[in-house]
Amino acid sequence: SLFTPGEPAIYTLIEWIRNESVEFLRENGVPVEERSQGDALDSFEQRQKEAEEIKAKLQDIEIFQGEPIADRKSTFQAFAARVTSQEQVDAFVSLIKLNKKVSQATHNIVAFRLTNPDNKMVFPSLSHSKLY
Repeated sequence: SLFTPGEPAIYTLIEWIRNESVEFLRENGVPVEERSQGDALDSFEQRQKEAEEIKAKLQDIEIFQGEPIADRKSTFQAFAARVTSQEQVDAFVSLIKLNKKVSQATHNIVAFRLTNPDNKMVFPSLSHSKLY
């Protein structure tokens, strides 16, 4: 029997689906990389460490988050912060992308404006420009 009385059914179902998927892929010649629970824990700990390093770069910056807006099959979520350097822009985007929903989104849009002390626009150099 697939389900054992007294055990959480969802976990059992997910494991069954995963095992069936791996078997199907292997039967069809698709290489499948096995991951142990230890790998998952190491990955989680690495993400936690990265998050702390990024937060340290943004320690004095307040991050604002808007309410999600759903339209048809899309969800739009806005984040904003007052930044003063390209490095802070990069750290802010990295921090936001630690959110799984954001990192897996297909259309992330980043907009920013940097100004100097005279309130004149400063544009990042081409060497600093990158696609987020």
